[in-house]
Amino acid sequence: MMASRSGLIRALQRALGAIDGAWWWGEGLMREAGLLPRTRAPLEPLEDVVQETLRPVEPSETFRQSLRSDLAFAAHQRSAGLIIERPRPFRQGLILGIVFGFLAILGTTLLIAFWPRQRVTSTRP
Repeated sequence: MMASRSGLIRALQRALGAIDGAWWWGEGLMREAGLLPRTRAPLEPLEDVVQETLRPVEPSETFRQSLRSDLAFAAHQRSAGLIIERPRPFRQGLILGIVFGFLAILGTTLLIAFWPRQRVTSTRP
């Protein structure tokens, strides 16, 4: 089973390679015939374009000091074995609980209000 699978994969890879080669050959012929536009001159290297577009950013000294102190504090906490976890979403659970409670009360009220009742008739002799 494994040999047939690897043979099938190799056959598919060869077929895809042949299709790819035929595609590029046909594209070259169409460019030579003028059916497709010729390729443009090579563009500038990406590094030059990025350097022209983006200017260097220098962080302010206060940012550097703040970052330095934050990193030092984090390193101290890690070395002391302290772990800071995000608080659990208590507020979201509380809101969901209130909403479901309100829906239960509303459903019960509507059920009581619209539940069909039997009429009591007095049968006095």
